[in-house]
Amino acid sequence: MKKEVFSKNKNRKVFAFKIIFLVISVLLLILICFFVYTKYLYSFECGGSECFIKRMEKCLRTDYINDVDEATWKYEIKGIEGGLCRIDVELVQAKEGELWVSRVEGFDMECFYERGVSAYPEKDLAKCHGRLKEELQTEIIKKLHSYVLTNVGDINRSLG
Repeated sequence: MKKEVFSKNKNRKVFAFKIIFLVISVLLLILICFFVYTKYLYSFECGGSECFIKRMEKCLRTDYINDVDEATWKYEIKGIEGGLCRIDVELVQAKEGELWVSRVEGFDMECFYERGVSAYPEKDLAKCHGRLKEELQTEIIKKLHSYVLTNVGDINRSLG
């Protein structure tokens, strides 16, 4: 009789241990999934520029659409990469300006800033690389070349 009671108690303890282990494993799995989601998948959506600037300073994953008169820009703060804050920038829609600007709609570039910096990435192309940057620089160079050719006489007089 004592052996039978001892055996039942032992079985209950083993069963209770298995249940506790299963519950702890499930909770741990839920925590790991939550961490992966918040760290790598979730992006906070900003509704205004103040929110974007504050989150850029801290380099927190963020999506922001900046809809201004000239164009609509999409920013995605991806987080720290190689010690710098990575921000992907896309020109969603060109609204005003020269006709060539509409050719670069949909192009994007990656920009890298020091942590603590807050600025609109398209204003400083030196910190960016990608197709959008290349196209913008090409057009800037064409405009500069045209300006020099148009004003070569004035430039000569001011230098001479």
